[in-house]
Amino acid sequence: MADYENHRNFNNYQINLEDNIEMRKALTLLGDLVAKKQIENDNITKLYQDFKIINEKNRKECHELGQKLIEAHSEKSKIEKNYEAEVQKLKNV
Repeated sequence: MADYENHRNFNNYQINLEDNIEMRKALTLLGDLVAKKQIENDNITKLYQDFKIINEKNRKECHELGQKLIEAHSEKSKIEKNYEAEVQKLKNV
């Protein structure tokens, strides 16, 4: 009977040992996957930050160009009015 108990305990030990080895492998693999995901997340965060900087720069540039366009259109209107006024003066001479 003692031999049977020892054999059964040994078998349970072997099973637990094998399970432990498999669990360690799984944990190592899981740790690697978590590390890769963290690197991917860091890369995505960096890309997002870069995008925000570029987007803000483009917004400022677009606003400045819009202001220049408004100024150019205003100047064009002034020049056209002056031209029309000069043409009218020449017609009246």
